[in-house]
Amino acid sequence: MDNIQGNLSTSNLPTYVKINVLEALQEYEKNGNASVWENNEFVKFSWVISGLFGLKHNIIKLAKITNYDELTNGLKKLIHDKVKDLPEDLDMPILQSLLRDYSTGDDSKLKVYSEWLRIARERIKGL
Repeated sequence: MDNIQGNLSTSNLPTYVKINVLEALQEYEKNGNASVWENNEFVKFSWVISGLFGLKHNIIKLAKITNYDELTNGLKKLIHDKVKDLPEDLDMPILQSLLRDYSTGDDSKLKVYSEWLRIARERIKGL
């Protein structure tokens, strides 16, 4: 935790990301849990994840792709280009967060996110 807090203050991340990460860390240290990880806070969590990756403009361009596999693969390439050694088991939660943040406040974008999520869940069930 100290390492994260120390590096966070010197990072180039947007201020809102730093504040939200620090709040979550403090809450976690105090309560053993951070509310930002709960379902009712998913929009806020997604916003923070999106800020960490800083790929919003790229996601807006990619989200025009209507093919699930092309969209998913394009998003995976973006996140792995940004974080070279990212474990693959984090791909889907990060992709979901990025797309959820992209969709906030716009019904047509929310439809893109909802359809992507529906297909992702079907594929996961099929494994």
